[in-house]
Amino acid sequence: DNIAGAEPVTVLAHRFWQTHFAGDETVIGRKLIVDDQIWTIAGVAAPFDWHRTADLFVPVVFALNKWGLNMREQHSNSGVVARLKRGTSIEQARSEMELIADQLAAQYPGANGGNGVMVVPLRDYIGGSIRRAVMLMFGAVALLLLVACANVAGLLLARAAVRQREFAIRTALGASRPQLIRQLLAESLLLAISSAMVGVVVAWFSVAVLRRVFPAAENLGGIGVDARVFAFSVLAAALTAVLFGLVPAVQFSRPDVTEAMKAGGRVSHGGALRLHTRKLLVVSQVAIAMILCAGAGLLTRSLLEALRTNPGFRAEQLIVAALVPADRRDMDISRNSRLLTDIAERLENLPGVRAAGGINGLPFSNADSWGDFYHDDRPLPPAGKLPNAMQAAATPGYFRAMGIPLLRGRFFTAADGRMPPVKRDVESVMAYLRSAELVAVINESMARQFWPGEDPVGKSFRFGPPSLKGPRVRIVGIVGDAKQLGLDRPVEPQYFFSADQFPILEARLVLRTTQNVSGVAAAIRRTVTEYQPDAVVSTVEAMDTLIDRSLTSRQNNVMLLGFFSGIALLLAAVGLYATMAYIVARRTQEIGLRIAVGATAADVRRTVIREGGMLAFAGVTIGLAAALAGARAVSSMLYGVAASDALTYAGSALVLFAITFAASYIPAWRASRVDPMIALRCE
Repeated sequence: DNIAGAEPVTVLAHRFWQTHFAGDETVIGRKLIVDDQIWTIAGVAAPFDWHRTADLFVPVVFALNKWGLNMREQHSNSGVVARLKRGTSIEQARSEMELIADQLAAQYPGANGGNGVMVVPLRDYIGGSIRRAVMLMFGAVALLLLVACANVAGLLLARAAVRQREFAIRTALGASRPQLIRQLLAESLLLAISSAMVGVVVAWFSVAVLRRVFPAAENLGGIGVDARVFAFSVLAAALTAVLFGLVPAVQFSRPDVTEAMKAGGRVSHGGALRLHTRKLLVVSQVAIAMILCAGAGLLTRSLLEALRTNPGFRAEQLIVAALVPADRRDMDISRNSRLLTDIAERLENLPGVRAAGGINGLPFSNADSWGDFYHDDRPLPPAGKLPNAMQAAATPGYFRAMGIPLLRGRFFTAADGRMPPVKRDVESVMAYLRSAELVAVINESMARQFWPGEDPVGKSFRFGPPSLKGPRVRIVGIVGDAKQLGLDRPVEPQYFFSADQFPILEARLVLRTTQNVSGVAAAIRRTVTEYQPDAVVSTVEAMDTLIDRSLTSRQNNVMLLGFFSGIALLLAAVGLYATMAYIVARRTQEIGLRIAVGATAADVRRTVIREGGMLAFAGVTIGLAAALAGARAVSSMLYGVAASDALTYAGSALVLFAITFAASYIPAWRASRVDPMIALRCE
């Protein structure tokens, strides 16, 4: 199947087989017409997620000439997937491939000079984009679990303190200390396992949300609650029950029988160790909450900085339509250039449309096309040292529609010429390019980087490596910089060919209009169909949507970490409130005496709030130090904000102190209303 002259065959993607053939098992051997090519269906692929956009798989021989894969200079968008032999490591494969790359560079210095090779595990390649985010969220969940466990441990301490008389009776009746520890651990384990079951159920219903947050995970096998997740949850619950249930179990498994029996059903004073343990748990909760709050604050500020970044064009009232021309073997490829330019001119006449244009590399649309070039008036650089910049082909109206300013020179005009009829194959296209002289507009970054201190307007360069013998390109204008890969990515040097002169396969139409997407979509499709019935407009959407989509990962990180930090703050507040209430209950007699000898209600409130503030101050200080020490973990995910940003840490600390005040005020208010006579009789 993969030799020249073989019958065209195809393997259907599983999704395409289901949607277009209803899963018909007799599909093998049937014919399928795509454009003007007849394909025989040879098989159906099993479901897999990596190539979700592919409907058909065909032998590479049919793409050699069509896509230029028979040329050494035309492999920038192709890759290789290999399965290693048993016992072969990635390092061995990488060493062998680097040797092959060096041999190709020596044999073909013009095309392969300076080109290297990257060998990585496929799982890392397709999942690398979410690895940092997943690890960050895993760490946040672990910290949140610690906060929850510390909170529960504090509540178990309070509960065990109330049950001191029960433990004393059990001890008096002959219960041993190991028996009491086992009882308390069993209660903790039952609580933890029950909570884990509830958590697994909630997680089951949260899978759809996680799939939207981490769409790239589908390439790694998807997200779901299976036996491994269930076992991990139960194991984590059991471990936390043992670790955090052990503290109250050990402390209360050796009660003072006499004191406990005297205390009756009232809360015992308990020992200093128990109180110090509760305070330590509160400090740890506040410290962890500070870490999560600071991390969420840094990511939030990064998102806000990205949203405030000027993209270099005006995104408001900008509509984008994806244009897919026909793709036939006998087609004149210059039709695509004429289609893009002529459709843009027709769209400008639509009601409410102020400007229209087209480009084959629209910003924020995963258009990542780079092209080598070299100066006409300078010596050739050594192999592998060719200048490189992003490249695209645009219509004259594209820059006006986008609002990208002209700094010097001019935009494209009809006098620059149009591409003559050219067949849809690489040989014909390359023959045209080698004989043509093109014009280009470059952005400010390219002018500054490759013509420093010069005016490049009127100068020329050669497109492609020297071995390609590409066209001479004359610079006619310089435009302002525009973000291409994302608001949080740097501006890259870029040059724009005239769409009238450069071969185009697919493109985007851009319209500046007062109408919304639904109001203009039908008019765009109708205009395209009237001009070229076999062309297709696949999507119509607002430019703002593309920009928002480019920030999805940042928004998801902020949402999840903000959610976790919010829960941590709530748990820390509950833990602090419970501890302060416990302290007030222990000090009821002392408070009554203070009031009896003249202390005011305000004095009592200040005393209690001051004690809560000291716990919060210790927790914030420890959490601040830990957050600064671990800032490196999120530094690579930040934009426009330093990992040690003082404003973020100060804001997080203020939030925690405010929550501390709120959590301490109610116990303080209750303490200030203690009746001295009742307090003195409580013993």
